[in-house]
Amino acid sequence: FVLEITTYQVQTGRNWRGLITRRLFSCFLPINVNDCTLNFTPRTFALMFSLVKPLISAFSSSSRTDFRGCAVTPEVLDLEEQPSDWRESFKTCADRKLELLCLSSADLQKQIYGKLYQNRSLTNNTVQEVWIGMRRSSLNGEWFWVNGDSVNSTTWGDGEPGGVEEGQCTIMSLGNGTGFEWSDDDCCMDAHYICYKDFTTHPVHV
Repeated sequence: FVLEITTYQVQTGRNWRGLITRRLFSCFLPINVNDCTLNFTPRTFALMFSLVKPLISAFSSSSRTDFRGCAVTPEVLDLEEQPSDWRESFKTCADRKLELLCLSSADLQKQIYGKLYQNRSLTNNTVQEVWIGMRRSSLNGEWFWVNGDSVNSTTWGDGEPGGVEEGQCTIMSLGNGTGFEWSDDDCCMDAHYICYKDFTTHPVHV
C-alpha cells in the first residue's frame, strides 16, 4: 500500500505517530521497515496511523501552539469500531498509551463535542452511545475520572445519574438531536468507546 504520513520518529508496535516533513510512504504488509520507501516533499503536517481501525480518528495540526510552546505530538481522538464492556474499553485504550475519554472540564467538553458533532455523519448513525472514563466508586458511591482529574463540570441527562443499583459506569449519547448527555449504565454492557490523548508541547526557551 501507499500512504502519505508525517513523523520525526517512527514508533514500532500498533501505532505510528509524530511530526514529519511530508513524505510518500510505501510498504508491503506485514510491515517491515526495511522494505519501506520514503520520498520527501517540502510541506510539514501531522498524522496518526493506527493498525487498530477507528470509526473516527481526529488529530491536531503540528502548527498548533499555546503559551507553553509548539505542539510536538498531535491530539488523538479515536471512536473505536469494536464494542466492548467498560473494563475492556479502558484496558484497550491504556494498552495503546491512550486514555478512555475523560471530559473533566467545560472547555474540553466543548472541544470534543464539536469534533464529534462534525464527524457524526462518518458513523452512519450506527453508533448511538460510547463509554467514557468516568465511573462510580464502590467504596463511597462518588463519581470519579479514571485519569485522576476532579469532577467539576458534568453533562448528565435528565434524571441522571440514577441510584447505585442502576449502574456504575458512564456512557455518553451520540444520537442525533442530543447534547451528548451522560447516563450511568451496567459496566458489563458492550458499547463503542472513545480513546483520547491530548497534544503535547515542546517548551520554547528564550
